[in-house]
Amino acid sequence: MASKNIEELAKKLYQRYSGSEESGEEITSREFKIFSGVGVLKKPTWYEKVCKWSGKLFKYSVSKDEKEEIDNILHSFNMDITAEDTQSFAIIFLLAVVILGGISVFFSILFSLVIFSLGTFGFFYFKNYPQRLMNIRRAKASTEIILAVLYMVIYMKIVSNLESALRFAAENLEGPLATDFKKLIWDISNKKYTGAIEALTDYVEKWKKYNEAFVDSIYLLQTSLVQKSEDRRLMLLDQALKRILDGTYESMVHYVNDLRTPVSAIFMLGITLPILGLVMLPLIGAFLAGVVSTSALFIFYDVLLPAFVILIIMQILATRPSAFGQVDVFSHPLAPPKDHFIFMKRPVKAIFPAILVFLILLTPYAIYFFTLQDNLNPKELDVVFSLFFIFSIAGGISTYGYLATKDFLKIRQQIKDVEKDFSYAIFQIGNRLAEGVPAEIAMVRTAKTMKESKISNFIKIIANNIQKLGFDLKRAIFDPKYGALAYYPSSLVKSVMKIFLESTKESQEIASASLNHVSNYLLSVHQIEEKIKDVLSETISTLKFQSSFIAPLISGIIVGLTSMIMIILSVLGKKISGLSSATASPGAGVAGLSAFGFFEISNTIPLANFQIIVGIYLIEIVIISVVFASKIENGDDYLYERSTVAKSLMVAMAVYFAIALIVTIAFSALAKLAIAVGEF
Repeated sequence: MASKNIEELAKKLYQRYSGSEESGEEITSREFKIFSGVGVLKKPTWYEKVCKWSGKLFKYSVSKDEKEEIDNILHSFNMDITAEDTQSFAIIFLLAVVILGGISVFFSILFSLVIFSLGTFGFFYFKNYPQRLMNIRRAKASTEIILAVLYMVIYMKIVSNLESALRFAAENLEGPLATDFKKLIWDISNKKYTGAIEALTDYVEKWKKYNEAFVDSIYLLQTSLVQKSEDRRLMLLDQALKRILDGTYESMVHYVNDLRTPVSAIFMLGITLPILGLVMLPLIGAFLAGVVSTSALFIFYDVLLPAFVILIIMQILATRPSAFGQVDVFSHPLAPPKDHFIFMKRPVKAIFPAILVFLILLTPYAIYFFTLQDNLNPKELDVVFSLFFIFSIAGGISTYGYLATKDFLKIRQQIKDVEKDFSYAIFQIGNRLAEGVPAEIAMVRTAKTMKESKISNFIKIIANNIQKLGFDLKRAIFDPKYGALAYYPSSLVKSVMKIFLESTKESQEIASASLNHVSNYLLSVHQIEEKIKDVLSETISTLKFQSSFIAPLISGIIVGLTSMIMIILSVLGKKISGLSSATASPGAGVAGLSAFGFFEISNTIPLANFQIIVGIYLIEIVIISVVFASKIENGDDYLYERSTVAKSLMVAMAVYFAIALIVTIAFSALAKLAIAVGEF
């Protein structure tokens, strides 16, 4: 009897996802709209326009292999340009930079160097722009690989049909991989491929160089189709999921091991050495007046150096293996609009309170700048008040990042809590179904059993929809307005609920077996996810500690030391200047130094400007380091990046503010004491 019911369920699922029922027709319709191009007018991007224009000026020759690679990428993005056009644009951009840089030499050598530096970076960026687009797309798709294999394995446990499993995965995925799978289904329907095996074989060939585990898992799924033994077929399906999980874990372990040296190099070259090098600038400015200006220091430390660090980080992140994707919460019914937060039950733009915080914190520096600042006589007050300028920038950024993400993160955490307990919950539901309890009652009892768990709220919504609103099980889960999935929009939960719903239509025995299978799979996925987090923890904590504590500590000490040095040099400069005016021969002895432009404290970088440049660089480094750590840990996670930047930046600025203030006051007092003792 059970065997007959399973066959009937398999038949219905096959019909649903092979395109003969409503769901299949909908997805085919979407594919037709997306991939046939009928009724779709695509506007050319700015990149296509400039490349077309460049290609008309001249055609830059490209090797056969490179042309084939770039043309395939451009075709996949539906761009109406050629490889020659893209390379022509890069060459024209470089020529324009050379001409502009050459002209600017007559006005400012410093500005010319900046143009050449940024132009060289831009040339290589645009030269490899198509490959960069593909890497970004592949990175986004790679976060869905585990879910894709999971969905196909779950489906093929019931129906041994690869094309239907591919359609099921395409329907439940949401990113670039979903688009790729839909394209494969469209190509199969369009007779480009004879079937799903040929289509997937051709598709995974492109992933061989990037994710061998994904390729092996797809081959195992294909192999399971030809097994005569049911036990052997199920074993291969289990092995397919195990292969992608183990492969992901192994790749991440190797990546983290290879990451230690680059992370240390970034910290030394991008943080420690540049900041320590700043301590020499007051001496250089005092003895060689005019050599180092405020604008030169700003461009080098706050423009070129961060750009160099970002370039290194981009190269490191390009080799990051796939992991787990994040839940999209922007469509949640309780979520505010993007970049807003809820205040008194109304959405408010986060930028407004951020600007307010910036202006409030900026007030002390503004008053000092317009009334008390004296660049000719450096003193500790220059540092004390200019610290508020840096603190105002950090405060504005942190306020915006915190307010723009707090409501979304709260919602996403609720969804993650549901996913975390989901495997145990469906295991409980499956056990109750095996006891002969109806699905609706099983839901209610499971909610009571797990009332301390976060998932109880999800199950309660389903139970309330059935008991109070009179919904059937399908509507209680999938209703777009009142359904449980509307408040917990997880693609993982959604796909499992689809299998659960279909299986309950046949028998409780089948539903129980299906949920137990899914529970085991989800538990395996969760275990691997925790192992990956454990592997990454040391590197992530090191990066965060360096950016939030070590970097501001060093910066604060450097600012304090510089204050002491400049105060001492200011007094020495005045004394030498006075000695020079009293000396008959301008070149005689130490006094002659001032005659040659040495020891002119008025030509050095003002102390307040120096602190502001160091503070801006610190803000940039903290943001870069935190985003780097976030991308290593979670991939492209827009919400987590902004939230961690907000928290880490405030911690770093608090440390910097306190250290710079204490060291500056203490060292300045020592400098004044030493001068007083010397005069005495």
